Amino acid sequence: MKLQIGRFLFPQLSRPYQAHVHHQANTNRPSSGPRIMIFNQQGRTEAVDFLTPLQKATSRNSLPSFDHAVFCTNVTYAKTGYKRDFVNRGIDPKEIETLSVQKRFADKWSEIDPGSKVVVIPTIEEALDYARGVGEEEGTQAVAYVTGSLHLVGGALGILEKADAL
Repeated sequence: MKLQIGRFLFPQLSRPYQAHVHHQANTNRPSSGPRIMIFNQQGRTEAVDFLTPLQKATSRNSLPSFDHAVFCTNVTYAKTGYKRDFVNRGIDPKEIETLSVQKRFADKWSEIDPGSKVVVIPTIEEALDYARGVGEEEGTQAVAYVTGSLHLVGGALGILEKADAL
């Protein structure tokens, strides 16, 4: 499987920090497999308000915007925690530990896109593993949109590129 990583912007949204991570076979055609969104925006009280325009920008006729909506923290790795550059000291550690922000996102997404399977996952690494597992389980290529926080996108790119420098 070939891995391509590039920029993906939703012009309808006001914040240009979305990244698109696209797994595909050895072709240049997009996958017709499940669409998975991985989202977080820790530390901004209005972040839940980003979800409605995101859902509208990605909506598909009678299908959910995303087959799976994954909400995770900005913690990079399950075993070792944050990459040094991604620690945000302005965030209450209890909020991260209890996944309270991610649960609010999940509740909101369930409300605006009830056809999506919504999950809350503790780390970026586990969110990417979940996305890979969906594709494997369905026997197809999965398309994962990683968006919301620069720390989330940077952590995901670091994991996908196996780069400790990010």
